Amino acid sequence: MESTADEPKAVRKRQRKTLVCAECRRLKLKCERSDGWPCVSCIKRGLQAICPDKTAASVGITATVSRSGANRIIVASTREVHKRNEQLSDRIRQLEAALAELQTASSMEPHPLLSQDLLQVKSLPGAAGARVDDANEEDIAVNEQELSILKEEEDDLVDAFGTLHLTADGGYFYGGSAACEFLVTDTEGSWENRGQEGVPTNLLLLASQFPFYSLNNAIDDLKNQLRSNLPCLQDAWRVITIYFDNAAWLYRPFSKDTFLEDVVTPIYEDQGTIPVSGSQLALMYIVLGIGTLADTQTPKYHVLAEHYHQLARASLALQNVFANPSLTALQAVFGLCLYATLSDQRDMIQESSILQGALVKMAQGIGLHRDPAKFNLPQREIHRRRRVFWEIYFFDMWLSFAVGRPAGISLMD
Repeated sequence: MESTADEPKAVRKRQRKTLVCAECRRLKLKCERSDGWPCVSCIKRGLQAICPDKTAASVGITATVSRSGANRIIVASTREVHKRNEQLSDRIRQLEAALAELQTASSMEPHPLLSQDLLQVKSLPGAAGARVDDANEEDIAVNEQELSILKEEEDDLVDAFGTLHLTADGGYFYGGSAACEFLVTDTEGSWENRGQEGVPTNLLLLASQFPFYSLNNAIDDLKNQLRSNLPCLQDAWRVITIYFDNAAWLYRPFSKDTFLEDVVTPIYEDQGTIPVSGSQLALMYIVLGIGTLADTQTPKYHVLAEHYHQLARASLALQNVFANPSLTALQAVFGLCLYATLSDQRDMIQESSILQGALVKMAQGIGLHRDPAKFNLPQREIHRRRRVFWEIYFFDMWLSFAVGRPAGISLMD
């Protein structure tokens, strides 16, 4: 009888040849066989009956394997493990009770095998720090144990993530390695606001513009006004000495001789008539600010330190330090970051972290992350560039650890 065109044709499926048994595929083992099924791996593990189509998990088989004289038990699931542990614990209790009864009949001394430490071997471990008061107490339920372990893992996970605080105005994040004092709302009050009282209003507005540059005119007048706010050379020298003695022992992106030659001398020589840049004024002011903070003869958080800090920001706002950064500008921004970490203000720590990121990009923009000796620069310039880079790098590593955030510099780049 011939089939019509409308009659559906039977689909013939090709039978695929089994190359790997189900159990070896589940355990991701190499499936070898010498002459048909079962495979060598299932024979070693005592699973000949289920090879090649079934797995131990599907049928609930418990197999015992002997490898190099040692027995290894393979179970289908953790439920089987817990069940077996409960059976073994019950058996141990029965043997302990029988041994205790025999010991009391022959001696008043407790048997060495019934010591408190050995009696607790059969008990399931509880939460971290838990103590078993009675050795004959029932084993802790498996589900309670798993819940306690999950809680510990969640606590560790929260610590690994850090702390995120969001407000209507913004927020902040501190990683797991951040110091707890950063979470304090305020330390000594808004002392930095009191330090702004002696700064002229136009210079405060100029300081608030940093790091954004928007000046085109009247730069010389503002620069002269900034120079007029500097202390006399005698007072400035005293604070500079305090800076290098008390504050520059950890981070020193410039030496004292270099600072005197490149900053102090041009600013104060010839009665302040030598032209200087905004970066030079900024570096001078931030050294005065940090030196005032490090002065042990003045009260902590002295308002004069914040006064100098605002003038340093105003000086940096006189030029676009991001578009054409110099080593002096990098040293001044580095000083701003260091001042923020020493001021013990949470908002300043946030600012320091952001400025540090900008500082890293400024350093990379002028090639500080490359060995300057390859560019045939003068030896003095090579030393200066290397010194500034490594100080920025170490400060970046410390700050990233202190606030629990990624570092901005990688030596692999």
